[in-house]
Amino acid sequence: MEMMRVKNLDTGEERWYTCSPEQAVVAAYEQGRGNWNTWDYLAFDEHPKARRGRYTVSCGDFTAMDKIE
Repeated sequence: MEMMRVKNLDTGEERWYTCSPEQAVVAAYEQGRGNWNTWDYLAFDEHPKARRGRYTVSCGDFTAMDKIE
């Protein structure tokens, strides 16, 4: 699996994950809030802060490029 870059658009901070873009932005958002219990994270489609754009996915201020087909 390739590395997924997630960027905090508020601070410019970058984080890297080895998972889908949807999982990565949720993880970055939750970890940014101090929640490291990955087993408690909501799925992207269930998370109230999750959004899908044409080429990006985001959760709060954390954004990643989605797969472009």
